[in-house]
Amino acid sequence: MKQFMVLAGVVAALTWSFSTQAQDLSSELAACASIKNPLERLVCFDDIAAGKSATSVGANPDAAKGAAKAAGKGLGNARAVGKKEAESEFGSEHLARNSEGDDGDEDKIYITIVSHSENGLGKIRFETSNGQVWQQVSAERFAIDTSGKYYLERGLMSSYYLGREGQNRRTQVKRIK
Repeated sequence: MKQFMVLAGVVAALTWSFSTQAQDLSSELAACASIKNPLERLVCFDDIAAGKSATSVGANPDAAKGAAKAAGKGLGNARAVGKKEAESEFGSEHLARNSEGDDGDEDKIYITIVSHSENGLGKIRFETSNGQVWQQVSAERFAIDTSGKYYLERGLMSSYYLGREGQNRRTQVKRIK
């Protein structure tokens, strides 16, 4: 009987401990959700995921701003990546080697087409001056003149479009190299 009482006491203590931890977590999440600035809110949620107390960051806006500035100075922020590197990563989610699934934050880049070819179905394949190789996905005709100024634009659901400056036409493409 004494063993049963000890076991019941241990179970009750553990249950109480887990319920208070859950209440603490929900109050910390609520504190993070009430932060207006999106970057500060993200830093707060990241702190909770890392096991830090969010109430210390959420209650102290100066600490949250400092953490947000630190995050903006290159500690994993895509905007801090140099323009050259951002251009080289543009469209790389189509490549098999990129399994991270992270999107760059450029929506449109201007390119120079150095060579292009057309397959038997009339779809174009082109190489840019920075070594990227793209292929047309959609079926419409799209003429390429290597002296024109072209751009690649991000669309919805990981789609990309090739367009020419001064024209209102574009065609869907995917990066293959």
